[in-house]
Amino acid sequence: DGAALAAYKIRHSDLTMDVQLGEGSFGTVYHGTYRGTECAVKTVRATKVTDQMAKVFVGELALMAPLRHSNLVGLVGGCWTDGPDKLCIVLEYCSKGSLGGMVKDPSNTWEGHYYDIALGVARCFKYLHHEQPSAEPLIHRDLKPDNVLIAGDGAAKVADFGESTRFEDSLA
Repeated sequence: DGAALAAYKIRHSDLTMDVQLGEGSFGTVYHGTYRGTECAVKTVRATKVTDQMAKVFVGELALMAPLRHSNLVGLVGGCWTDGPDKLCIVLEYCSKGSLGGMVKDPSNTWEGHYYDIALGVARCFKYLHHEQPSAEPLIHRDLKPDNVLIAGDGAAKVADFGESTRFEDSLA
């Protein structure tokens, strides 16, 4: 795993973080900048960092690293060697928030937005289950409106692979 992740290693000092975008069970997501490009920085609360949590974190990075799809939030990289208070995943920034936020706005309709978002999520899951690089399908296990982000162009981007697992025939 180490060699495969080397290309995704980011120094925490190369990141800037400003406004908070959201709060999760393990930490906070901030709007940030990495080498001049907008990004989202998913941090891990230092109080949550255990050896097990660090393994889960690096596992999420390793799971996301080979994945490429237009309806999947892009992995920029992560920090995992700068100390437990600097553990974070750096992701593509989706400027229009989440589907969870969209559904609160009554002006959004199936005709206007939801059909394309649903289609994008379906395309992403087809990729995860049948088309991504690994032989075993990837099962997300946490699809909900807050984990479907909306890019600046309106494209749906599935995010948050912390609960994901590989489907193994032997276990099924």
